[in-house]
Amino acid sequence: MNVLTEMKNYNTDMVQEQDEGTDQDYTKYLKQTNQNIELDKFKESIAESKKLTQELILKFGRKYEKDMITKYQNSVNNNSLVVQNDDLIINLNFADDLNVSSLTVNNCKNVKFVKVPVKVTSLAVNDCNITNINGIEAINQLQIIEFTNNPLTTIKPIYSLTSIISIKINNTKITNIAGIEAMNQLTHVDLRNNAIILIEPLKHLTNLKQIRIDNNFVQDLEYLANQDWVCEQKVPTDANLQAYLTDTNSSLSLEVFKTQIAPKKAKSDQLIAPLLVKYDSEMPNKYKNEVHYNKLEVFSDTGIKDIKFMDKISVECLILNKCTSFSFRRAPTQLLYLTLNDCDITDLEGLQQFQQLKKFELIKNTNMQSIKQVYSLTNLLSLTVNDTTITNLVGIESLSKLQYIDLRDNCIVSVEPVKSLQNLKQVLIDNNFIQDMEHLTNTQNYSSDWIYYQKEATDDDLTRYIADTNQNLSLQELKASFEAKKRRTAELIRNYPAAYDAKMKAKYQNQVTQSSYGPRLMITNDQEIRDVSFVQELGVTHLNLIGCQNAHVLRAPVNLRCLCPHTSTLKTMKGVERISGLEYLYLNDDQIVELNIRGLQKLKTLFVRNNKIKDLSPSEYLKAKGCSCYTDGQKQPTQEEIDEARLW
Repeated sequence: MNVLTEMKNYNTDMVQEQDEGTDQDYTKYLKQTNQNIELDKFKESIAESKKLTQELILKFGRKYEKDMITKYQNSVNNNSLVVQNDDLIINLNFADDLNVSSLTVNNCKNVKFVKVPVKVTSLAVNDCNITNINGIEAINQLQIIEFTNNPLTTIKPIYSLTSIISIKINNTKITNIAGIEAMNQLTHVDLRNNAIILIEPLKHLTNLKQIRIDNNFVQDLEYLANQDWVCEQKVPTDANLQAYLTDTNSSLSLEVFKTQIAPKKAKSDQLIAPLLVKYDSEMPNKYKNEVHYNKLEVFSDTGIKDIKFMDKISVECLILNKCTSFSFRRAPTQLLYLTLNDCDITDLEGLQQFQQLKKFELIKNTNMQSIKQVYSLTNLLSLTVNDTTITNLVGIESLSKLQYIDLRDNCIVSVEPVKSLQNLKQVLIDNNFIQDMEHLTNTQNYSSDWIYYQKEATDDDLTRYIADTNQNLSLQELKASFEAKKRRTAELIRNYPAAYDAKMKAKYQNQVTQSSYGPRLMITNDQEIRDVSFVQELGVTHLNLIGCQNAHVLRAPVNLRCLCPHTSTLKTMKGVERISGLEYLYLNDDQIVELNIRGLQKLKTLFVRNNKIKDLSPSEYLKAKGCSCYTDGQKQPTQEEIDEARLW
């Protein structure tokens, strides 16, 4: 290690813990380097270097911990810390000095468990390219653990952590869970989207309250016979079964193993059928009285597993919020509009069955990495994918009927597939890593007002994009190919939203008045007004828009407390649901058909008189929360108006 310290062309912060070399390692090294020296003499010769190495490790380990403490000390909230997109994160022990009990690490590609935070009771490490978790057993106070989107092949080190009550291991390469039976305090187990073959060890866990094992290769579901729901499984190939035999060091041949598990698979199939019948008969009764005008919105129901039963209660428009057990296993034939908000969706396998969909929304499913399965939704007119980790739009080019796309707040690098979509009317794609914005400017069917700010892509973001799209090129080649496009993109972003915002701020900064309620701005008959997010920088909390026919709140100014748009032609208020602090909303005498307001928990007063809203159930929900709602005088919307509103 001392050789490295003499080199000045790189940063020595990389000095970390080293494995202890064995005699076998040293002998192998001497052989490979053709050195004619005895093993004992070689060990003596490196003793001083080894001592210096340990001193370096200690020195830089202390520097690393100090740097991390300084970096994150102001990010701790109620003993919780979330770290994202930081490839300088290596060891996690600095969390102890910050008194962190709940630690979440997302997309930090160099994380190791050499030094661990022993005081942490809840640990989530997601999308960090973790291949092994050796060392985690030292965190002996852990109660909750989560690993999602990591290429793990084994989770054996956690089996000694007998205080754990909840584990979530999704989207890994593990094939077996032998050893989990020692974790007798477990109450919640989530093992979706792995390669697990047998789950017999689970039968020994007597405290279990919930098991999620969807989308594995499980052949012995009879051990879950006492569960309310036993999911269907993928069919394992011979390669999957052989991987299990290898991972478990089994001496069985593949053919013998297949013969042994065949009866288990038959029992599992027999078990699934009656449970599906029971589920399909109970769920319609649960929700039939909550359907309004063929629309149903559900909050926090983990009992919803699939939605085939929606046909029995004539649901065409379905919104699921925090329904974290949902799967695409079986599709209802009548469903046309589907929204999945914060449902912990990790992949879209099975979405191909939903070919009748006109609108699909996927919001705040932060572990979603690919939407390639949307290619089959050829009738789709509106697509929303927000707050995920997707890097590309492969598959979207087949959606020739698409009119509306909202792809804000992802990790998208290239939008090239969008250039072939000739029916687009509205595109929202700000807060991504886009390098090739000119692909969108070539399409003349929609306005360029959508061109908004982008995040700066790191080398890691671009590397993940290459892997996700299976491109045979190096990082340097990709960056070179994007260089001219990136300059053009920067120019577009600079010319459109920045110029618009600057113009509007200059135009109205002297018209903000101080009222007893707060800073107020009234804008009258200004057809240049489109996006109103510029009022955020003016400090406006009360906004009146009168006769501004082109105004919208798609990029919502989140500090607003009062919003009063009066246009007489307003059809949609998409985006208003993001103004979480809104207290007063006045929407009288317009053409609004659908209004998403249920999430506005601080709303005190709502006026929507004389519109075309058929489904007023969201306002009834707000009334129950203490909001004063004035909804009389609704006109009858046409079916065409209803369809258009739902697409927005």
